[in-house]
Amino acid sequence: MSYVYTGPIGSSVNGFAAFLSGAVAYFAPVALQSVAVGPVFLNELDSFGGIDVFLQTYGSMTISFQQLRLLDTQTRKALEILIDKNLVNVKDLSPEGLEIFNTLQSKLSENDALSLAQAIDSGIQRVAVDSEEARRLAVELGLRPLDREGFLLDAYKQGLLPGRAILKRL
Repeated sequence: MSYVYTGPIGSSVNGFAAFLSGAVAYFAPVALQSVAVGPVFLNELDSFGGIDVFLQTYGSMTISFQQLRLLDTQTRKALEILIDKNLVNVKDLSPEGLEIFNTLQSKLSENDALSLAQAIDSGIQRVAVDSEEARRLAVELGLRPLDREGFLLDAYKQGLLPGRAILKRL
């Protein structure tokens, strides 16, 4: 059974529904899809215990096999546990992805070029990159770049980090 509300009651019901929709969108996780990340970003996250907060903020992350070799030993060990739990996806770049990487590497660091190539190759919209040039290029490629400050703010908005923790990291 459905009801049709008109007049002032209808406006109130529709207004409340719009409010709820906006509130849910504001407090919902920032992204439900995996984020392509690179070794520099992961090593930095691991240095302050931020990998778990990152996963709580975004749900999962994707890294290429090529990038695993660039991780610190401690970070690689931490990731192995998360890979077993399917919270971290590890993928090989396809031949097309390798071509993208080779093209990007002439303009960017190996880390940023691999991250962008992984995002494009896997169809991931959000990518964690380090340099300003990589962030600009990500936008040009239709991706949503993420840097350390953006991650910290997203985690803070979701109540996963207190303001003091953010100030220490900025």
